[in-house]
Amino acid sequence: MKLLERYLGRVVVGGTIMGLLLLVSIDTLMDFVNEMDDVGEQGYTFLRAVLYILLTTPQRIYELFPFAMLLGSLLSLGNLAANSELVVMRATGISVTRIIGSALKTGLILTLAVILLGEFVAPISGQKAKNLRNLASTKGMTLSSQGSLWAKDGDRFLHIKDVFPD
Repeated sequence: MKLLERYLGRVVVGGTIMGLLLLVSIDTLMDFVNEMDDVGEQGYTFLRAVLYILLTTPQRIYELFPFAMLLGSLLSLGNLAANSELVVMRATGISVTRIIGSALKTGLILTLAVILLGEFVAPISGQKAKNLRNLASTKGMTLSSQGSLWAKDGDRFLHIKDVFPD
């Protein structure tokens, strides 16, 4: 039974990765085209745009993962059904519940990995991307770090730590 669970897991992981690659590449391409509008303005270069896109990719993966998981699982299991592999599994006495459980175990492991990516990697890289974009658009006049803002005006520096609604 472990062999079958590994096989189903490998199929679901493969489908999910293919779905994720498809969705993330389309989203990245569309964002890259939008970034190309700003290239050449105020010191924002092509390399900075590429770096910005790369730094925002973990956030894209985190946001698009549920759709990729659904798409990849459905296509993978549909492919198994089209090749009659699910029929063979059922004919050997494996229940539908067991097949679904194997796919869900794999999905849970992938989900935990993506949650870790979204909670630890994506915020850091997103902040670096935002800082990179701000530095390019303001020619090094502002910098945002850990909930505060630094701005330069001539020879003076301004540090804003808290903003109150009043």
